[in-house]
Amino acid sequence: MVPAPMRAVMRQEGEAFVPHTLAISTGSVVEFPNADPFFHNVFSLSGGATFDLGRFRRGQSRERTFAKAGIVTKEMPIDVSNVALWNPVT
Repeated sequence: MVPAPMRAVMRQEGEAFVPHTLAISTGSVVEFPNADPFFHNVFSLSGGATFDLGRFRRGQSRERTFAKAGIVTKEMPIDVSNVALWNPVT
């Protein structure tokens, strides 16, 4: 049985992604609210899901649907240590 798509949240808080890792099913939507007092940009250069959500301020949110299975790393350009993983599974 294939898991149904879901909605998940990965906050930007304290200059980090919370939670650091998400396991989601293919077709799931992940929301990225910004709780930090400055602009953030969430992006990924992973082959499985390349995207750039653009800059957005505290209190704003962006979301992304993950249509393909695989491991996706995402980054925010404050610090290279701010990298998290999604693993959309089929």
